[in-house]
This record gives sequence, structure tokens and C-alpha cells, in this order.
Amino acid sequence: MKTIGIFPNTTKPQWREITGLILECVESNGLKAVLEPRELAGEFPDCGCVVADMALTETDLMIALGGDGTILTLARITGYSDVPIMGVNLGRLGFLAEFSPETVAESLKEVLDGDYNISRRMTLECSIIEKKGVGPTQYALNDVVVSSGSISRMVNVTASVNGEYVTTFSCDGLIIATPTGSTAYSLSAGGPIVTPETECFVVTPISPHTLTNRPILLPRDKFIEVKMHDNVTDFKLTVDGQVGTDLCCDDVVRVAVSDRYINLVTSKTTAYFEILRSKLGWGGSKIVSG
Repeated sequence: MKTIGIFPNTTKPQWREITGLILECVESNGLKAVLEPRELAGEFPDCGCVVADMALTETDLMIALGGDGTILTLARITGYSDVPIMGVNLGRLGFLAEFSPETVAESLKEVLDGDYNISRRMTLECSIIEKKGVGPTQYALNDVVVSSGSISRMVNVTASVNGEYVTTFSCDGLIIATPTGSTAYSLSAGGPIVTPETECFVVTPISPHTLTNRPILLPRDKFIEVKMHDNVTDFKLTVDGQVGTDLCCDDVVRVAVSDRYINLVTSKTTAYFEILRSKLGWGGSKIVSG
């Protein structure tokens, strides 16, 4: 590696301190650093390793300082680049931001030495089919959510898979999640946990009126089309909990697996189920029979 990109969430109290530690590590290893936004370079005037005229996507590694939302933002603004992302958790749960700020210098040194794994994460692509045509494609690392907007109320959502009618959900909305997003909004709505390497996506109704409406797992070669019929004027499409688009009645939202992936840097010493036990508060003790 020659150049490291750093994308801090400046609303986090520790961002300046941790960014400084990373810059020291980068400089001591004879590497260059790119800060995004670029104006942040002024916060570290004594650091000679910062490059002002390079994009994050031109780096060999991107470091996201914040929480999972920071990684989602970074993935979006870099166009779901193949550049590996190392997440340092300055937030709370941090399923994606695996590395601790307390050990960031040691962890980064291991990564620079090649002592790390890459977790390749599937993404979704979605578009809105309107009467006037198909809208621009949006991408999601976590999930695509179709729901009523500012007023919380039950709506009728028709779902079809590869053109085959599935059912009409009476619910508060519908979550379409990747395996990565299965531990986010979908999990809180009763969806299953799906391991990251599983090539599928999850359709989870939010508070369904019919209790037999359960989450559905679909393989990567399927696509789903969702249509909302009610006389509600504030339907909303939300991508990764960050980008919202207004929908009109009878608009169709089409969601499929994208050919874009996100490469997350993971530690060789931390296993996926260890992260689940830690973040979800599962019991960690083993019971051995015999």
C-alpha cells in the first residue's frame, strides 16, 4: 500500500484524536494520506503526508472513522468502489466498523503488513418505474425500504418476484435487505440473521397486519417489484437509511442484486459469530456434553 484515505465522521468527539493517530502511523510507514473532505487537511498543518489533489477512490485503503452509517456514506460517495474499507467504530453497535479506536494504531499496522482478511459484501440496486419511465439506479449496502412517509399508518404493498405475484402485504412498509443489512432494520422488524457470504436477499414486512406474513429469503438471481396502492400522498423509498425519495401512488420499486460489491477489511483474529455475540449480547459460554 502507498496511499491511505481517511473519512472521519466529524460529529464524533474522538474523530480528531483518532485521525491524528492514523496520520502518525501513515507518516511513520512512509505512506501518503488523503483526507475527505479535503478541507480537513487544515486541521493537521504539521502533517507532511497529506495529499491534497487525490480522490479517495485512488487510494489503496479507505478508513472510515465513525459507525456503520459512516461506512454506508463512504460506500455511496465513492460509488461502491473496490477499494477496501477499514471501519473504526466511534459509534455504538458497529457491525461493519469492526476495529476499536483504542487499538487503531496496532490494527492499522497489521493491515499495512498484510495481516487482514477481506469480507466481500453484496449490494442491491433499485429503481423507480414511473408512468414516464424508469428513474436512476440507486445502490444499497444494507437495505431498501418502501413505506408511508411522515404519517405512520398501515399501507397495502403488492410484491411480485420475477413477474410472479407473491402477495399484498398490509403493513407499515417493506424492508428489502442484503445479508449485511440483515442485522440492521430488518432484524428489528423480525427478519433473520443471514451470514455475509450468503448470496441472497431478505424481504421483511414491517408490522404486518396478517401474522402469517413472514420474512422471505430470495436467491441472488431473482428480482422483486413492489407497488403501493393506497391513497396516501407521502410514500417514501429509503436507501440505507440515508437517501430518501418520494413515491407516487402506483409507482413500482424494482430491487435486484447488483454486480457491485463492497470490500470490508476484517481482522484475522475476530470471527463473524464472535461479533454477533458481542454486539447482540448473546451468552458466550460453551456447553460441552459427555
